[in-house]
Order: sequence, then structure tokens, then C-alpha cells
Amino acid sequence: MGAVSSAQLRSTSEVVPPVKIKCLRKPVLGATTGPATGVNDFPIETEKCLSSKDGNSTEERTRTVAGIPNWSRPLKQACGEAITLYDHIPGSSEHHGDPIADIYAVIARSNNAILALAEGCNWGPKSRQAACSAVQGCVGKLNDVLFSEHPPENIQQVVACIQESFDSAMESVTKCGSIMTSLCVAVVCPLAEAMEHKKWGLCVVCVGDTACLVWHNKRGIAFEVTYAARHMSEDVLLPHKGYLGFPRGSRAGTMDNRTCCYVPVADDDVVFLASGGIFNNFDPVALLQGTTEIDQRVKSAAMEAGDQSPNLPFLTPEGREDRKLATLTELLRAFQTRRKTNHLSALQLKEALIDHVVEVTEGKRNFLEKSWQDVGKAGIISDEERSAMEEEIFKMANMYPGKLEHAAVVAYQVGFLADSARYTRTNMFLYSPTVADLKVDAECEDSS
Repeated sequence: MGAVSSAQLRSTSEVVPPVKIKCLRKPVLGATTGPATGVNDFPIETEKCLSSKDGNSTEERTRTVAGIPNWSRPLKQACGEAITLYDHIPGSSEHHGDPIADIYAVIARSNNAILALAEGCNWGPKSRQAACSAVQGCVGKLNDVLFSEHPPENIQQVVACIQESFDSAMESVTKCGSIMTSLCVAVVCPLAEAMEHKKWGLCVVCVGDTACLVWHNKRGIAFEVTYAARHMSEDVLLPHKGYLGFPRGSRAGTMDNRTCCYVPVADDDVVFLASGGIFNNFDPVALLQGTTEIDQRVKSAAMEAGDQSPNLPFLTPEGREDRKLATLTELLRAFQTRRKTNHLSALQLKEALIDHVVEVTEGKRNFLEKSWQDVGKAGIISDEERSAMEEEIFKMANMYPGKLEHAAVVAYQVGFLADSARYTRTNMFLYSPTVADLKVDAECEDSS
């Protein structure tokens, strides 16, 4: 798989193999971001340019992220979604934890794609802005370096480009005064020579615990590319604590535990990035299906519930991860069966994951909403009484499966994306390539 430790990667990309790649085609066939306006939530700096009216005077225009003016172009092969799993605030249409602090973006071209997902730490506008700024910075820079006058020629150079984009992401986050965020960025590109019938390369760089996974349509299994990112030692497997940005009380930025991964992938494989709200809701501990020495919440909750057995199976860290992926695989296979297909598109995979996390957390969410309503009906009570009621509510909520978080997934189906992909039910747009784009594509044709 080629995943390596952060210590080796902080200053070099030479730990991944220099596998040759084909020329990357530039015209954008699909681009989408979210939630809402996603990377465009916080406008980036303006630039001065010649006025389109007289061609002499100058005017200021807001720069577009990655040079893409229209981000509302999802495809069934390239799409994403971000939702909140938190409960509603009593008497309000808003949820606890608003706004959603997970930001995603995907840019799909005929023979390559860029995916990015950031999870702002904690709650509040600053967390969302941190995630937005990180994705803005990395996607913009990555788009520039991948399609510069000297584009990457091998996997090693692609990873170096992603690492360079992380520096830009750090600059964007710190410039706006935001706090910390995780960040995971993936690039899919065509290999010059197939490796065991796999024609594509998947390069991933991540900071934090956002996961990158692959669904093998042909074999019907899922695996995590960023698995090595959580290996803290030989016998302990934990979400690592490195994040991008400034820790509270610190004046120094950090990108601790940055991890690079590379793996060849095949046509029709679905690459997807998943935030904690997605992947954690496949965790057997969160689903009350097992317990560990690290997390005793399940055991204590089961002992207090009369209809639950306290003897839940003990899971090693590796066993816990295996169960998580097994549950994910079972879900996607069941989704295939219901849809009477043996092939999942990126859109279908995204729908399956979102449906799962909403369903798994529904009981906990409903319990909390009813409990907060009961607290409101209690009338005027002392702070001590309210605190005791809230403590009891959270204790009881732990008896329900699932984890309430912001949940985001962005997915891309590997393969050559024909121009006809632009004309779909959810994506009606016309693309007019520039002279420069046509030149790049012509060079790609010559080198193929």
C-alpha cells in the first residue's frame, strides 16, 4: 500500500515510489463543494485586473477558488454531502453544534481528480472557517502546481505537490485567525503502466483523523488507505492528534503527524474521504457491539441497562478497525442487493453512507430532543438541578448506539471521464475550453 509514518514525511516525499504517470488533462468536467456554498463561504482576496468595459481601467474582482467559477456541478462519478447528526435545539430549527464544520470539495477531470475534506475542531463559526480556509488554500494551490508549466511526472512528485498545498492551507488558516482543523487531500491520476491490472494511482496526504477509503466494485470490499495514520505504536491503534492550524494558546502552527499514502486503484473503484461523523458510526464501540480497555463507556452503559448484557466482546485495536471495515463492507453489499446491482457509483455510495449514519443515530437524537423538551417544561430550577438533569440525560444517551457529529463524505469513481458525463440529470452545463486547455489536452494525446 505504501503508507508511511509522519516522521519520514515531514520534509520529504521520497518515501513513496517514483511510479511514472500519464499527462494530466486540465479541462474540468465536474466540481462540487459543500455544505451550502462550501469553499466559497468565506471569499478569498480580490485581485486587480483590466476592466471588461473599456479594457484600460482596472477593477477589483474576487478570485475564484482553484480558478473554478461554478462549483455547482456534481456528477454521479464525483459528488459529496455534509450533514449534522446533532439534535435540534428546543423550539428552534437549528441544531446543537451549528454551523456544520466539515467542508469538502471535489474537482473531476477526464483522467484525474482532486478530493479534499477538512473537519474544523470543536463547534462554532471559527471551526467552520478553519476548515473552509484549509480546503480553499490546498485545492487552489494544488490546482496550480498540478497544471503548471512543469507538471508532475510521477507519483512521488504528485505527493510533493499535495504537501506543497498543505503549506498553502496552513497559511490560509492562520491568515484568517482561525483555530485548528484536520485535512485530508487525495489525487487520482493515470499510471503510465498498469500495476496488476490497476491503471490508476491514488495519492493521499492527511493531517488529523479524516479517513480515505476505497470501495472495490469488482471484489465487493472496502479498505482504508489512511489506516497507517493511526498507528501510534506497534500495539496501539488510536486516532492521531495532529491537526493543521494553531493550538489554543500557541503562536506556532503545527502539522504534526502528517501522513502520506499511495496505492494503485482500478477502473470503477470508488475513492472516498469520510469525516468522523461517517466513519465513527461504523465503530463497534460506538454501535455498542464491543468494548476496549481504552473506552469503558459501552461497558458501564450496558451494566446500567437492564435489558443489555454487560459481557460485550473485548476488541483489540486492530480487531476494532477490522470490525469497522467489515460493517462498512456489509452495508454497501446490502445496498447493492436492495438496488439489484453489483456496481456502486460514487453517488450511490455517498447515499448509502449518509442513510446509514442518520439511521444509526436516530434513537440517540430523538432521546436527546425529547429530554431537552422535558427540561424546558420543568420551569424555573436552580443551576445545580439543571446540571444534575443534564448529567443524567447524557448518561442515558450513552445507552443508545451511534455518535452525534458533523458527517461529511466526498467520493469519486475512478476511470476515464468522457465529455458526455457533463450532460446528466443533475449536471447540465456547457464547458468552453480555453486555447491553453486545448494545447494541454493535445500534448496529453501525443504522449498517450
